[in-house]
Amino acid sequence: MKTLLLMLLSAAAVAQANGEWQLDNYSGFPTDTMASVNGNVVHSDRLRVKFSKGRCEEAFLFTTVYTYINHPDLLELKNQPIQVRIDGVDISGSQILHVSKHSQARGRRATIGIGTGAKDDLMSIFEDDDSPLPIEYLDSKEFKASDYFNVLENSWNTKNARVAIEQAYNACRLL
Repeated sequence: MKTLLLMLLSAAAVAQANGEWQLDNYSGFPTDTMASVNGNVVHSDRLRVKFSKGRCEEAFLFTTVYTYINHPDLLELKNQPIQVRIDGVDISGSQILHVSKHSQARGRRATIGIGTGAKDDLMSIFEDDDSPLPIEYLDSKEFKASDYFNVLENSWNTKNARVAIEQAYNACRLL
């Protein structure tokens, strides 16, 4: 089974070169499997779907946001709720998981947890393989995203998303 998992991981790694979703090969997460894609607006931002060993039926959707704004409180935003809109639909319960300095650039990278749900429910947002999936970070009374992030919207290619997510799910079941 581990041989099959390694074959799936290495075969999917080449898909990212053309902007398609891929099955990620992260040795730092031995109990997780992920599928991801780079952003269209900010290429270094990534949208990811993660499955964890023992909870493979649940999918966790999260992304990274790169910013050049050097707000003095930016690195202290752990667990900060943030209003997120995906493809025109407001999502509740999203939060900034952590923010870190980029080791080789002057910006910062925030990881935003968008939400957890059943794999099949998550797959429904990737039904159209031809349209990019836009995600916006909105200002609210509780948190003004525009004070911290200079790019408030990114979009992600949906080509191959359902295939890569299904591969990550199946790889999780083999863990």
